[in-house]
Amino acid sequence: MSKLKRSAREALLKLVPDWQDEGRINILLLGIDKQDTREGNTDVMMLASIDPGTKSALLLSIPRDLCIDECDTYLDRLNGVYEREGPDVLKQKVSEILGLPVDFFAAVNFNGFAEAIDLLGGIEFWVDRDFDELFEFLETREQLRLRLDSGWHELTGREALLLARSRQFDPGGDFARICRQQQLVRQIREKAVSIQIVPRIPELLLGLGEWFETDFPVASMPSFAELAMTIPSSRLHSQAITDENDMLETITGTDGAHLLRPDLDEIHDFVDQALLQSVSDKPGGVPVYCPAPPPR
Repeated sequence: MSKLKRSAREALLKLVPDWQDEGRINILLLGIDKQDTREGNTDVMMLASIDPGTKSALLLSIPRDLCIDECDTYLDRLNGVYEREGPDVLKQKVSEILGLPVDFFAAVNFNGFAEAIDLLGGIEFWVDRDFDELFEFLETREQLRLRLDSGWHELTGREALLLARSRQFDPGGDFARICRQQQLVRQIREKAVSIQIVPRIPELLLGLGEWFETDFPVASMPSFAELAMTIPSSRLHSQAITDENDMLETITGTDGAHLLRPDLDEIHDFVDQALLQSVSDKPGGVPVYCPAPPPR
């Protein structure tokens, strides 16, 4: 039976047309802080920038407390734009911050993130420290505890979700949390590659249902997914907008909100350098907050 399934998948893959556009494509990946709806703050924001010509990609994280406009209150945080003004406005704001066009977006809430990992059969993940934390989902008052020792683990969707949400005990604060989120995305991709995900895209989209939203053309998803799967792990670079290199200034809003004011010139220079590095044969650098996982 497994041989039959493998043959069927290989036959389906042959029917998927190659991705034709040689230009760089930038997709804004959003994680919404709600369990049952798509309306909420985008507390996870990453730009996936893929260059088909060099078969390379850059995954660039943006902190949720980065502020825009007046940078005066919590209402000026970038992570509230999606809920208040919609994805098109958020794409434009991110484009201005990074100095890059944003072609598409893809947003998923708590349930969608966990369900996607379960549909993949779980993921392997390296936990860099012991976790013992109680989480509460505000909409349902459901409480879940995450207990993990440091080391490699097989994670379910719920465990991966709680790990991505954790903000306790990290000396790096939200920046360390960003590193875990990037590593989770990398491991999700590795699992997707290992199970030849392209023929299963319709099943995944149906499984995610109302928990997922995107403006990426559905008909082009299999071709793009096949392109993304062919990028070697060594050519997938991760970076983050952090307080390194004077890119962000920590300020307190008039309402007491924790805000990060961006220096756009510094950020644009940093992004340009990160893109240049991502298309080279040199190993990608990572933020100081991101320890590299040891060999499995």
